[in-house]
Amino acid sequence: MLKDDDEDLMFFNNSSFNFFKCIITAPPVSTSTYGVGLCEAYCLDLDIMVDIQVNNINDGNGSLMIGDRLICSEIVTVDHIKDEIIL
Repeated sequence: MLKDDDEDLMFFNNSSFNFFKCIITAPPVSTSTYGVGLCEAYCLDLDIMVDIQVNNINDGNGSLMIGDRLICSEIVTVDHIKDEIIL
């Protein structure tokens, strides 16, 4: 669920410390033939559930699993209608 504090999200995205610590709660699902996918995660810094865009999920170097920790560097999309944030 998105918070109503859009200004806080924009502060996070425009500040000099664009790092968000996240824990994967659902494995990535491919959204294209180019190996780009989305996985669900809990963002510790924002205290909300987010989707994380991941690249090269089909490269064979191991896959992301539930419980893995990621550090994301930016907010890609905030969609109020779908109630989602993509990091």
